[in-house]
Amino acid sequence: GQHRSHDLAGDRSVVRDFLRPFMERKKLGGILVQFSEYFTDISASRDRMSSIADQFGGVRLFFELRHTSWYTPEAADFLRGRGISVIAVDQPTLEGMIGFTPEIVGDVGYFRFHGRNERMWEVSRRALAKNKSSAAGSAKDDPGRNDRYNYLYESSELDEIEGKIRRVGEHCKRIYVVMNNHPMGKAVANALELVKRLKNQEKVKIPDTVIRYFPELEGIAEKVRVDPEDTLF
Repeated sequence: GQHRSHDLAGDRSVVRDFLRPFMERKKLGGILVQFSEYFTDISASRDRMSSIADQFGGVRLFFELRHTSWYTPEAADFLRGRGISVIAVDQPTLEGMIGFTPEIVGDVGYFRFHGRNERMWEVSRRALAKNKSSAAGSAKDDPGRNDRYNYLYESSELDEIEGKIRRVGEHCKRIYVVMNNHPMGKAVANALELVKRLKNQEKVKIPDTVIRYFPELEGIAEKVRVDPEDTLF
């Protein structure tokens, strides 16, 4: 299951023991620390981030900060002073939510894409707010929460994304691009398109099972046949 930051504080030695083999083999690019769009720049938030940074000294942390309050000169000074790396998040630009801001990344660029499904994100926000205000409800009670990520980036949007990543990437020694628009495999389709673009490849290897659901990938595909009898178990 997922751990909240206060759980990690109590179990940090266990977590570090888990991470140590990856660190020793240089297989750990970093840890993503994700906050919702309701996590604003107030003193308590800064204290919480500082505590997490202290607990994981020596490990590169990538903080996902969705709220616009973190994108001010004063906030930038705090983040720089703590050595905190902020990721560039792409999400619907609803009230309080930052748009795609790739220039925020440091020497290791982390770009994370949630899709731009404004309508379903707003529906999810309303459901979460309703459940949180209910005596019996909690933020986990929205059964359609993943629908907010149901989005397939169009070619024109990928043009924009590619251009921005390339411009910022000139000063990055390494880049991570993570697609989180996962419903119905859409993250896979968009990731393959970005691999083709960012690696300047004519074709990319794509399983025929993926092309079956995303025929628009046919033009960039070096098809890989998947035996329907193959299983993971």
